[in-house]
Amino acid sequence: MTTLSGRGVGMDVVKRNVQKFGGKVAIRSQAGLGSTITMSLPLTLAVMEGMVLRCGDERFVLPVNNIQECRSNWQKDTGLVPGTGLILNFRGRHIALHDLRELFGTTGPRTEATTAIIAEVENNSLAAFIVDEIVGQQQVVVKNIMAHAEPVKGIAGATILGDGRVALILDPGEVVRLKPSANAGHARLSGTTGPVEYRRQVA
Repeated sequence: MTTLSGRGVGMDVVKRNVQKFGGKVAIRSQAGLGSTITMSLPLTLAVMEGMVLRCGDERFVLPVNNIQECRSNWQKDTGLVPGTGLILNFRGRHIALHDLRELFGTTGPRTEATTAIIAEVENNSLAAFIVDEIVGQQQVVVKNIMAHAEPVKGIAGATILGDGRVALILDPGEVVRLKPSANAGHARLSGTTGPVEYRRQVA
């Protein structure tokens, strides 16, 4: 390290990134004693690892910690339980299917190759969420939107993606309660062959 270079360049990068989140970095130095670095971040700031999902023209984010598996060829493992609706046979367990397009009323063309995201919800139970496409995995900054809008069931917050698009962050435990009418969208999800009818009830 010389008098022309040192740790100042690295701290400048830290300062710029903290300021993006609305935070502040202050440095106080005293000769012979050292430096004190103070970093302040908003109380509502949280960073999480999320899977960005596309449903029509909308983007959603599902916490990676909740995801158990992603299936592209999931239709062959579906079945219809009378009084329960469409379910997915996941490693011997029958779990409910939830179409995010129907639950949140998103618009836009639907891809034929939909994906089922098997995720853990509350009380260690599982659910499957149908999406048009997995966009990718990334760290996102969680922003609280409740101060600026009415609470929306199934939504835990929002984030701004790299392309400037706003994506809603899902609360899996609440999403499973947003069931549409019985067997809604069944034909679209199951394809033309139709699922096997499971008589066994889902616990």
